[in-house]
Amino acid sequence: MTTPSTETHLAGRWAAIAWSQPVPADFLIPEHHYRLEGSGLGPAQRIRLNHLAVCFSCELFIHFERYLIAYLERHGERAMARLARDRFAAEERAHIEAFYRLLRAIRPDLYPGRSLRFLGWGRRDDLLVLATPTVSFFLLVIWGYGAFGIAEALGAIGVAERAAAGLGLALIFFASLGSFFVANAWKGAGLIEDEEVAEDLRERGQLYVCSYVWMAACGLLLIVLGLAGPGGFLSPVAALGGTLVLVAILVVAGIAAWRLSDELARTLSRETGNMTCYLILALGGGWAMLAHLGFVAAPAPLDWLTMFIVLLFAASFIVLGRRKLLTR
Repeated sequence: MTTPSTETHLAGRWAAIAWSQPVPADFLIPEHHYRLEGSGLGPAQRIRLNHLAVCFSCELFIHFERYLIAYLERHGERAMARLARDRFAAEERAHIEAFYRLLRAIRPDLYPGRSLRFLGWGRRDDLLVLATPTVSFFLLVIWGYGAFGIAEALGAIGVAERAAAGLGLALIFFASLGSFFVANAWKGAGLIEDEEVAEDLRERGQLYVCSYVWMAACGLLLIVLGLAGPGGFLSPVAALGGTLVLVAILVVAGIAAWRLSDELARTLSRETGNMTCYLILALGGGWAMLAHLGFVAAPAPLDWLTMFIVLLFAASFIVLGRRKLLTR
């Protein structure tokens, strides 16, 4: 438990803020921060929208800090010592209370209680807290905090970089989720009701783990490259170093997965490769031809890499579906 002196210290720091002062009837944050200058709204409407955007930012921090507290309460013993964990959770709760007070100060009509207007906690949030391993969870949270903390710089990152980073986060999440179920099957925790599925996960667990490592490394590679684009957070040298490490992991995990595969898995892998080539030729080639004729913008280098990975996974589902392996 957090000591009373710690709680008093935290409460005192936030209580020192002059919460009773009226909220200015003007822009709370410079308008360009939310990129709303060209909205076509009148001055009063733009100020009102600016206040709502600030409320949304406050809700984002509340939501992410809820993630941290919920995760530490469930898995905290694996992440840090108890004393540090309790103090960290107390600080997060103090932050949440401060953001609630700020919301009530800005829009008391919208926030009379504890309900958020833009974000809510649902089953997918419970699943993320339950299933995501420690390292992947904190990578996701740190990335999210960094994005919100320097949101203005994010405006300089293009669509290709955002798409790559978004796909990378999705790959990390699903790799973490798959790893969780493999670990559950090995431990026999009983969360997998279908015994045949659990037995398959136990027998081929090493293959699945190598595949999920490959998927997670692929996701991290996209995130690193997405954050290293024009106006990004990473320097080209740092991004290149991270890319080389991740490519090495991809090669090692891919070779290990191939050696652990049986004949059916290797056949599916070859068919997936063939199908991926056809999809790239059809979709990527079609995009390139339309760009050459001036109908659409030409794909950026990162667009191609993102498309390769998307089509690789799409091809795997097509191959599995053709062999009726997606249904039992």
